[in-house]
Amino acid sequence: MANGPHQILSGVRLLLVDADTTALFLNTELLEYFGATVKACQTIAAALALVEKNFVDVIISELDLPDGTGQTLLGYLRAYEDEQELTPAVLLALTAEPSTAVLKQAVADGFADYVIKGTNPIILKTTIARLVGR
Repeated sequence: MANGPHQILSGVRLLLVDADTTALFLNTELLEYFGATVKACQTIAAALALVEKNFVDVIISELDLPDGTGQTLLGYLRAYEDEQELTPAVLLALTAEPSTAVLKQAVADGFADYVIKGTNPIILKTTIARLVGR
């Protein structure tokens, strides 16, 4: 259970999908520090394989991936969840593109919210906490 304010994500199971190796490592470390259990990968194919083996509460996906887009991943995930009759995971878009049009489109496509890459880690933490009702 949570043992301090920095553990606000204790018990939250996350899948982090980011093509940038450095960002993937740093965000994994950060989210684990806040108490989350994190699985991390860099492609849609790897994300789908991880989802088949692990239940996750939140999926944080970069919008631009080597083998497609975050929106493509979202479509595959929703189809898989429907097929398996799973509770849908919360999807959070991660993007380096701060354009209002891109961000609005991500939400229109089905992402619950978005975070701009390189943003203050507290924003990432509090966005995830809000999405899981903490």
